[in-house]
Amino acid sequence: MEVQAQSFSVSGIVSDNTNQPLPGVTITEVGTAKGVVTNLDGFYKIEASSSTTQLSYGFVGMQTQLINVEGRNRIDIVLQPALYE
Repeated sequence: MEVQAQSFSVSGIVSDNTNQPLPGVTITEVGTAKGVVTNLDGFYKIEASSSTTQLSYGFVGMQTQLINVEGRNRIDIVLQPALYE
């Protein structure tokens, strides 16, 4: 009999530092290829495996953020502009 890993959903809104929602942000489960993209309102929902410890939030022109899940079902993120030298 195959045992399936437990999963849980994490959702939230991704916005920029002016509180505007960011469509097209890529959210990935760190260590896997599983990912989703935010909709036009900056909303996302990802089914994460129970072993997931971090989610990565990436968007062109913004600093990528790694966020510890810590059992949370709601994670809202504010991405900051990338600093180029």
